[in-house]
Amino acid sequence: MRKLLWTAAALLVAGGAVAALGLSARPGGDVLLASSFRTYDDDDDTPRVQRLPEGRNPVPLSATRVLGDSVSFGFIDDIALMGPELLLLDRYGPKALLFMNLRSGQITRAAGRRGRGPGEYLWARSIDKVPDGPNAGTWIYDMQQGRFTVYDAAARDDRPRRIVRAPTGLYSPVWLGDTLTGNGMFPQEMLRKYVLENDVMKEVAKAGTTPFTRELRDIAMILNRTTVAVPPSRRGMVAAYRYTSRLDFYDRAGRRLHSATGLRSVVPTYRVVPDPRSRLNRWVPLRETSYAYLDVDATDRFVYALFAGRSHKDYRDSYDAGNRVEVFTWDGRLQHVWELGEDVSRIEVDPVTGNMYGAREVPFPAVVEFRLPGGGW
Repeated sequence: MRKLLWTAAALLVAGGAVAALGLSARPGGDVLLASSFRTYDDDDDTPRVQRLPEGRNPVPLSATRVLGDSVSFGFIDDIALMGPELLLLDRYGPKALLFMNLRSGQITRAAGRRGRGPGEYLWARSIDKVPDGPNAGTWIYDMQQGRFTVYDAAARDDRPRRIVRAPTGLYSPVWLGDTLTGNGMFPQEMLRKYVLENDVMKEVAKAGTTPFTRELRDIAMILNRTTVAVPPSRRGMVAAYRYTSRLDFYDRAGRRLHSATGLRSVVPTYRVVPDPRSRLNRWVPLRETSYAYLDVDATDRFVYALFAGRSHKDYRDSYDAGNRVEVFTWDGRLQHVWELGEDVSRIEVDPVTGNMYGAREVPFPAVVEFRLPGGGW
């Protein structure tokens, strides 16, 4: 009977109904109002849970160093290797760009004060290091202002080389050839492609299918949230979903090749509530709502996906952090699993040294260094 009520509620929401339905309470005290629950269902395109190759087990990794102290950072949104330094994007500190010396673990310089002027930021969200070609440089994307600030490749000159206008609301846009590929809050496609004309990003195409095309438009925009990574060769791209345990692999042209998942399945659990004032359907997380993949990094050999699998109900203050890194080949096969001794929200792998760096929040924001076992990098 409850399933029938949920289905009826979903039909009313899809049809634009705004009257509330009084439904039974779920465990934990959630009362449903004109809601649908987990309308995403498995189909033939859903990747299946994998096991590690025979003879392999998850490997525990303890932190070798904790870099920074309790006053170094606010909240780290992205990290990127810059030779002997780490470039950190700090959401809340007085400067958005922080440079950490990896030998000493100290912040050696900072740039990008808060503001709207050249070299200033409202929300520096992601880093894309382009090693060569006409767009070579370090591209810092300001999600709130909708613009890129471009520095030289090593980002050693604090003065930006150019400012490029772009759409707001992208998550981790990256360059593939002469096309910028952006993932963001899009309702029916995963990616949008842009070209650069007179320091403005012009949209030229939509690409990438998504498992959430059947969802309500407003809800699909939330469920399509991913983090994107490219290998140094830029031969392709991988997108890791936040609300479902799915990785999508793309070629250089933005065509999806295949999908994969790791040891555990996570599916979206949420509530839909129509808002008659704004004519939008509101996506409401529940206590059972879990995060799947928080971040992803890539080398030319492997893809590294940071998995959480945690809900508000079970983890409360640490649901948005993870301690498992699942390592995939580019054809989507699970090869290694690393169980971290620290909860982190971002990762960066150094294939030269065999170290991995994670951004943590608790007990204080810091960068944590891990030494990776052989064969996984």
